Amino acid sequence: MSKDFQPTPMTYPTEPRLAAMVARHYDEGVLFSLAGEIYFDDELSEAEVGASVRALRELGLPADFRSVYLPCAGTLRHVVPLVGQGACEVVAVDLSHESLRRGKAHYGPRLNGELRMYHEDIRATHVFTPPDGFRHAVMLGNSFGDVTDPAGHQWFIKALGQALAPGGALVFDYVGDRYNPENPYGQESVWDETLYTNDGPVPIRDRRTRRYTAGEDGTGVLHFTCTVELAETGEVLTDHEYEKLVVPDGVLGEQFGAHGMDLIPLGSILGWSEYHKRRVEEKDDLGMMGASDHLYVAVKR
Repeated sequence: MSKDFQPTPMTYPTEPRLAAMVARHYDEGVLFSLAGEIYFDDELSEAEVGASVRALRELGLPADFRSVYLPCAGTLRHVVPLVGQGACEVVAVDLSHESLRRGKAHYGPRLNGELRMYHEDIRATHVFTPPDGFRHAVMLGNSFGDVTDPAGHQWFIKALGQALAPGGALVFDYVGDRYNPENPYGQESVWDETLYTNDGPVPIRDRRTRRYTAGEDGTGVLHFTCTVELAETGEVLTDHEYEKLVVPDGVLGEQFGAHGMDLIPLGSILGWSEYHKRRVEEKDDLGMMGASDHLYVAVKR
């Protein structure tokens, strides 16, 4: 295992609101143990990476992965599929120390030194970007939009471009405004779930709400609540909020363009992944990462 396979101290002054959301939602231990969560969903991860490769080839862009940048890497679930596509090095960066820690424990034994991992804000590009930049970057799992502060969001996009080499390509997925609730007062979804514990599986109830508030220039914020409770007693195991910035495609293209990248919207991920299409038809359990999730490629000029 590579000696670089270690978290590093953070250097970027991340917004307190964002840091708090990461601690509440992405570091939340209960969610990692839910049967329906995707933190270690290998089939989904393989399909997402496969869709990215197909998109690059369809656009006539290089798809020969060598050194790949993985911003907002989460539990590192895309690292193994990227290595399977030929990547010799994957540079993974994420704000959630718990996600990286669990990902390292889960996927580390399947790797042979291909991973460099940084517990860092992706806007600290000087920490992990090679002098010539990356030819490929992959940001999947609907991570885009977590920075809801308008100025911070602009810096986020700028940093994505700074990490790319000229002509380099970023493939990412994003729900945009396609998951906004139909009810202006909000929408609630409740389903039965299973929590895996050391004592065996435990029935729980997962309750999520989402509410949209409009901002400026057609953008807005999607507010979520997440409540997980024991099915038998109603005891609450976690109850917290998280957010997603909503940017329509037209505005998104302008934002990327302002930072030296051409954005190419590719439509629903269902058109690029047979796995997604089949899973939506059979289970429809992907939520915002299902039919409403779209694929994009940003190319640095």
